[in-house]
Amino acid sequence: MSSRDLVFAALNVRGLASKCPDLSLEFLKRSIDIGVLSETLQRDGVELVVPEYHLFSKTQFSSSHIRGFRGVTVAVRERLLKIFDVLVLEDVDSPDVLWLRFYNDCFEFFLAAVYRPV
Repeated sequence: MSSRDLVFAALNVRGLASKCPDLSLEFLKRSIDIGVLSETLQRDGVELVVPEYHLFSKTQFSSSHIRGFRGVTVAVRERLLKIFDVLVLEDVDSPDVLWLRFYNDCFEFFLAAVYRPV
């Protein structure tokens, strides 16, 4: 694999808070640069941390009486933030779609994280 390749992963995590330490280990072990996570339901006021990754989230916060999972998060390896600027595209109406624009002087790409509830 060349240094120009990016490694992506997509996971349905069914609640992110309890999985942050495990995700970091798995992502690093597998050299994942960008992880798209669905069903990332978060509790209001709880800050999530995945070491060595920056989290971009569009999630619905829950009180304990709400059942079910929703929301999307994109975990971007911090070293990529030295190569690309990342812009969250805010003009998306859906609560379950997160668009990111990765760009620098030479290159750009867009990434959509989508959760489609059934």
